[in-house]
Amino acid sequence: MERPGTPQAGPLAGTADAVYFTAGLLVASLLQVREDAKRVAVVKGDLTPEQVAALPIGTHAAPDDGATVIALGTISSTRARLSGPGIGEPFIAAVPLGRPAIHARNRACANHPLGVDLLFVNADGHLTGLPRSTRVEVVE
Repeated sequence: MERPGTPQAGPLAGTADAVYFTAGLLVASLLQVREDAKRVAVVKGDLTPEQVAALPIGTHAAPDDGATVIALGTISSTRARLSGPGIGEPFIAAVPLGRPAIHARNRACANHPLGVDLLFVNADGHLTGLPRSTRVEVVE
């Protein structure tokens, strides 16, 4: 999440089955920090708008109750301008979400600090984080 929207090598990038090993490490790490496993979701393939809409976004009293989703091996990609905390200058990136899922994610994250955090793990074990605080604007 340190560099939103920028793919980074995971600890096992380039190894056989890196996507699953990396996902396992992420889940284990998140469950050490979070008391409620219901707030951590793992999705294989593209995240759908319906899945995003069903995720808990937290409350103003407990914004950390928003979900963290780990999406494995996504296929879709949408060009979008990213801005917000952790991003010096806005930039255009290939966000591993389809347009409808981006719009659903933006609705879920519209009332900061509420929202969902997304982690994408591609087939070779590279990670891309999209925290709830990142603004995502689809580029035509």
